[in-house]
Amino acid sequence: MLVISRATGQSFIVDDTIVFTLAEVRTIGATLIRKPPGSLGVAVDIDVDGLREIAPGISARYFPSRPGSARIGVVAATATKIRRLPSPVATEDFPRQ
Repeated sequence: MLVISRATGQSFIVDDTIVFTLAEVRTIGATLIRKPPGSLGVAVDIDVDGLREIAPGISARYFPSRPGSARIGVVAATATKIRRLPSPVATEDFPRQ
């Protein structure tokens, strides 16, 4: 199991094809948006009770973290590549001129 920390709005990608974005964090669960290439996103709920299949051959579990963020445990085949995507840059972080 690989555990990835993500804040709401942050993403990770599996095998350079399926992007998962943390959409919502709750007390005992979270919602990911799964977006395969060329299709609309689909909401997938994960929780603390155990693994849930989030894509064929990929399962995930929610581990509570700080408010607005989650640790996501991902289980997949050994050869599966999983990596975090960089956070989008918020324009409000920069002073206006």
